[in-house]
Amino acid sequence: MTKTTRLLVLFCLFCIPPLYTADASGQSSTLRQYLKQVDSYIKAHRHFEAAETLKQATQLAGKKHPSLHMRLAILYYGLGLISEAIEEGEKAVQQAPSAKWYKYDLAKFYYVDKQYDKSQRQFTDLLQIDPGFTLGYYYLAELYYQTKQYDMAWLSYQRAKKLGMGQRGIHLEKKLNNFTAKPQETFPTTDHNALFRFIRTPSKKTADNILKKIAGGKLFENLELELNKKSAIDFGMITLDELKDSVAQSLRNRRPYDSPSIVQTGSDFRIIQRIMPFDTQKWQKIIRRGKTQATQPAIRLSRQLDIFYAVETWKNNWQNGKVEDYFSSYSSRFKPEGDLPLHIWEKTRREKMRRTSDMRITISDPQIEMINHGRVIITFLQTCQSPINYNAVVKALTMDREERGWKIIKEHIILRITPENLLTPLHTDL
Repeated sequence: MTKTTRLLVLFCLFCIPPLYTADASGQSSTLRQYLKQVDSYIKAHRHFEAAETLKQATQLAGKKHPSLHMRLAILYYGLGLISEAIEEGEKAVQQAPSAKWYKYDLAKFYYVDKQYDKSQRQFTDLLQIDPGFTLGYYYLAELYYQTKQYDMAWLSYQRAKKLGMGQRGIHLEKKLNNFTAKPQETFPTTDHNALFRFIRTPSKKTADNILKKIAGGKLFENLELELNKKSAIDFGMITLDELKDSVAQSLRNRRPYDSPSIVQTGSDFRIIQRIMPFDTQKWQKIIRRGKTQATQPAIRLSRQLDIFYAVETWKNNWQNGKVEDYFSSYSSRFKPEGDLPLHIWEKTRREKMRRTSDMRITISDPQIEMINHGRVIITFLQTCQSPINYNAVVKALTMDREERGWKIIKEHIILRITPENLLTPLHTDL
């Protein structure tokens, strides 16, 4: 918490009117007063005071109302108090471990705080409880992307897409395209223990209206939040074995993630869709199996993109005169050509970079030769142009993959392109 935030909280403490402590008989009444005061503060945009009052309400409620802890966590999150949000979110999850929405919110708090392991644990626990939770798959995919588990991210994102995420996650798909082998799940066509998610409604008309909302892009979990106060509508999961034979028979050939439809189950109607259980071990098996088959070209592509990025960074730092960043592209094992001492080469490069502040450098037609798993040679046409000078060469960089990325261990100019388009061997560095 920043000094300014601490001062604001202290200010709020002294501004809040005194609140009395009630005995057991008056506890509910006092709790309602607290919550009424919280709502009043929020409407007046006095959010720090709302948070402090809600904090007192959680202390009064004890372990009976985990929703108060999560409400306080969300309020803290909105104020930018991430550590406090996590603390209250953890209390909510501890008091209600099967509440999927609490896990969802806590996972996001961890994610923002870059506690990726804890965030992943909450998302996976959530999807064990509800394997049809679209947003859980989507944010888990974002988390996998951040931790460079690109194939796992792809599988998780595909689940979100099948469950109704649609084009809303297309930016994540674009990010993943360059890094993943795009593994694909295969699903059984028949399974006596097939799993379905459902929305149970009292009438066909109600079911029709909800189905139209789903067709318009509403997610099951969005509808659950909207409709959870209507006692005649509930959400859940069920297997074929739990349904009457006549209903089960009509659903037996449904494929996973087919569009949801309406079936009558007794006196009520259900919007129902077949889904698959959540199992990361199966995903890992798919990825391992794919790596032994046809995924190597995609893996090589990912490596090539990293190399291209390293070369582009080297070029940009050179062109922009960022001397130290430029030298950081070279390995500590770099050896200049012609047995030139490293300190003389570095001094010469610094002097040339000071004299070429207005130079424009371009790289074109890069070609990568893979020497082994951790070494490549990248060859390209390099042009350097300033108001008073122009030259073009064919250059080769030998690069090793080190802990901090791809680094240059050798730099060699192969050919110079003269204005008359004659190619002449050259042995000095630019």
